Amino acid sequence: MAKIDLITNPWAKYDAAGNAGIIDSRLKKDTRVGANGSITSSLGQGELPKINQGLQLNHRNKNLNVFGSYNYVHRKDFNRLNIYREFFSPNEARTYQGAYGQQNRIRHQINSHNAWVGFDYNLTPKI
Repeated sequence: MAKIDLITNPWAKYDAAGNAGIIDSRLKKDTRVGANGSITSSLGQGELPKINQGLQLNHRNKNLNVFGSYNYVHRKDFNRLNIYREFFSPNEARTYQGAYGQQNRIRHQINSHNAWVGFDYNLTPKI
């Protein structure tokens, strides 16, 4: 924080209700320049592997800040679905008419790429 003021009697343009006042806080502008970044990685193993990788970069000079990120996800997965149904007649006797059994095994793989880039440009030295 560069400056904090407590205004107990604000002027009319703030239309302050009651007599609590206003807190006026002014932040310092970040003047650090240079580049920085981070790399993240994770691995999970159940019956099949799961991998997440990430890269974040930032470069700032006097007026321009450029930043970006890239993430990659790889996972192998499966679904097991076992269904067993029995069928009965709709009458009151409800006699057994048959059954149906089904087994599903579905394996799939996900490869996901996600990237974004952005920038900030300072128009004046104060903003």
